[in-house]
Amino acid sequence: MVLLWRAPDNGGAPGTWVEVNRNYHSGDGPISSSFSDTPASAGSYWYGTHVYDNAGNFMIHPTNIMRTVRSIEVTLNRPPDAITSGQEISLTWSISGGARISHTDVHLDYDLVRLKSANALNSTVNQCSTPCSGPREFTSFLIAPAAGNWHLAAHAIVDSVERWSTVYAVTISSRSQFPDLVVGSLGISAGEAPAGSTVTITFSISNSGNASAPASLARIRIADATIITTADPLLLTVRVDGLAVSGSQSFSRTITVPTGHLSGAYYIGVTANEDATIMESDRSNNQLTLPFNVKAAPFSGDFQYPINGASWSINQDFEWNPTWGNGGAYHLAEDAVAAPGTAVVASADGVVRFAATDVAGFGGLILIEHNLGGEAVTTLYGHLSKRRSLLVQPGQAVRKGALIAYVADDDEDGGPWHPHLHFGVRKGAFSTSPICGHWPNVGYSQSCSGMTHDQYRQFWYRPTTFIVAHAGGLPPPISLKQPDLIVEAVAFNP
Repeated sequence: MVLLWRAPDNGGAPGTWVEVNRNYHSGDGPISSSFSDTPASAGSYWYGTHVYDNAGNFMIHPTNIMRTVRSIEVTLNRPPDAITSGQEISLTWSISGGARISHTDVHLDYDLVRLKSANALNSTVNQCSTPCSGPREFTSFLIAPAAGNWHLAAHAIVDSVERWSTVYAVTISSRSQFPDLVVGSLGISAGEAPAGSTVTITFSISNSGNASAPASLARIRIADATIITTADPLLLTVRVDGLAVSGSQSFSRTITVPTGHLSGAYYIGVTANEDATIMESDRSNNQLTLPFNVKAAPFSGDFQYPINGASWSINQDFEWNPTWGNGGAYHLAEDAVAAPGTAVVASADGVVRFAATDVAGFGGLILIEHNLGGEAVTTLYGHLSKRRSLLVQPGQAVRKGALIAYVADDDEDGGPWHPHLHFGVRKGAFSTSPICGHWPNVGYSQSCSGMTHDQYRQFWYRPTTFIVAHAGGLPPPISLKQPDLIVEAVAFNP
């Protein structure tokens, strides 16, 4: 057993010793033991240890150690005597001493027990989320809640010890006058624009309440619904000056349409007092939205082969195969000979629409939508490696030549065929609408009531013909067709 003893300093020598902690140990040793101690008051103290064995023998540690304990106090400046509901309360507090402050804030609650807990109804933002050192003074604010009798105290964790200031009783009186911020006159310079481009937003914020409003923040966001929340992408934050009753402020701001947004229908909106730092008589008129269409990103101008630049060795062509299905089918892509781990790149600028592994018949599969002179085209990359990870995700904008994946190994490419890249070019935008009961982005043609294989094939381009026509002068590919055909996936329904 090891005992820790403490004595106050008495002119450079220990005063009266008292036991403050003990640790129990078993076995023959050697052993190590550690202690912690928090004296009730500041000052200099001596520490020593006693060690007892099982027979009752003991030894006093030959060296006593003196340590100085610093005084650590949390002091909250007295709050104003007259506070009304909705008022911004400015708070100042200080921490004296302490080497490491890991948390400090001010709590406000009508329940004294809950006040000194993590569940306090109101608290300021932690001023030391990244640990800071004391002594130090802090300033923050709280918005006064509903009328009633409340309690206020500053809180801190200093050198791993929780500490509190004096608790103040605060009376908050009711308030009959409030500001009311209203967003109006919202306009957008264009009803649609491609991702990455800029548009101008104009709007006004007025105060229709019966009390003046302090300065606040308004935020512009883009969303896929008419009601915008703080979870929607932020486009811009705007500072709104303090507004007198019936006062108004007009704004004109340029915003950039996020490059990661897919083409489609959205809403752009402005929200006043989004942080709710001002207590208003009506929060239902703080937001206004307008519909906005995001167009596909501008096309860079050309396509490339997704492996080895212009070098393209075809094993299975875009052709009719009489051995597939019930009487044959068209292979709707070109299979490029490629060793496992070969880099696969985006054929052109675009937006990733689908990216998944373990897709039946394909293993890893990526589809990218492109804008070709105002017309949509979708490229398909199949038999990609899960083991090496897909390097893009749905919604991500990619540039021509960007690395997106690697060719799969034999055991992860979706079927009993040699490693290769299945590359297809489909007309139109990415779609999950079924054709003949199948997802349209498949490897071979289907026939069903009202549609023949030839009609089905019209949804696709022959990749080599397409790339040569849109490759900005790249030479035609090298075709090294092998005698043993690679059998593609029969079908899949994701």
